[in-house]
Amino acid sequence: MILAIGDSHVSGFHCDDKRKRLSYPAYPIVVTTDDVSSCWIGPVTAWNFRKHLDRINEICKLSNFSANDVLVLVAGEIDCRCHVVKQSRIQGTTIDKVARQCANRMFETCNLAGAIPFWAIPSIVDEKKNDPSPYVAVGTKVERMEACCSYNEEMHRLCMTSGINFISLYDELVKDGNADASLFWDGVHLVPEWAAPRLKEKCLRV
Repeated sequence: MILAIGDSHVSGFHCDDKRKRLSYPAYPIVVTTDDVSSCWIGPVTAWNFRKHLDRINEICKLSNFSANDVLVLVAGEIDCRCHVVKQSRIQGTTIDKVARQCANRMFETCNLAGAIPFWAIPSIVDEKKNDPSPYVAVGTKVERMEACCSYNEEMHRLCMTSGINFISLYDELVKDGNADASLFWDGVHLVPEWAAPRLKEKCLRV
C-alpha cells in the first residue's frame, strides 16, 4: 500500500472526477482507491510539517500501515507559492537559500516519520490581485519557479546522499522553465488522471 499524507495535493494520487476533487474529505478521513490511501490534513507546509507527527502516527494506525507499505509526506507547493519569495524579501537573502532551507527542514521531518519526501509542485497562478484564482501567490511566476527548482534540487540531493527515493514529476511537467498548463485543472493542482498513475509507479519503485 502507498499512504500519502499532507496538503491537498494528496488528491493527485487518485484518478477521480472534478466534482470529487472540489469536496475532497479532510482529516481524519482516509481515502483509499487502487491500493493507494491518502489523508488531507489541511494546508500544511513543508516548513511546519513536523508539528503534525502525532497526526501522521494516528493516520498510519487508522490505515493499518505496515513495514512493507510506502509512506509519502506531501508538502512544498504552498511554501514555494506563498512563503519562499516572501521570506527571501524579508530576510534580504536569495530565493535559492530559503528554498533549500525549507527542503532540508522537510527532509528532516520525513526522516523522523520514516517517510519519503514529495516534490514541490510549481503553480501557474498569477500574483495579480484581480486574478480570479482563489489561490494566493507571492512573487512572479519566474521567482516561484526558481523557488520550486531550488527546493526540488536540494531535496533530490538530500535523497541521493541518503539512498532514498525522491518522488517527483518535475522533469515531466516543466520544460524550458515553464510548467505545462494543460496538466493543471485549477492552476495549482495537477490533473489526477495524468499524475496518479505516474506517482504510483514511482512510489512502487521504492
